[in-house]
Amino acid sequence: MKIKFVKEEHVTILLEYLDAPGVVLLFPSAQGEATRLGIEDADCTPDDYDFGGEADVWVELVTSRDHWLLIHMDPEEQPTGDATSKEE
Repeated sequence: MKIKFVKEEHVTILLEYLDAPGVVLLFPSAQGEATRLGIEDADCTPDDYDFGGEADVWVELVTSRDHWLLIHMDPEEQPTGDATSKEE
C-alpha cells in the first residue's frame, strides 16, 4: 500500500471520477471497445459485474481528520495495555 498526498488542484478532478463506492475507470485505450459494446460514460451500471473477483486497484479516500487511517497511524490513539484492566 502507498499513501499519497493529493494536490489541491487535483481534488475536484479525482472526486469527479471517484463519486461512488464502486467505480470502473475506462482509460482511452479501452474506450473504443466499450463504445462498440454500447457502454456509455457514467450511464452504465451492470448489475452482475463484480470487478472480476478483485478490483485492479483499491483506493481509500481520506477526506477528514477522523478517518480510520489517521487514527490507526496516530501513536497517541493506539491502545497501550490490557483493554480489560480497570484502574482502582
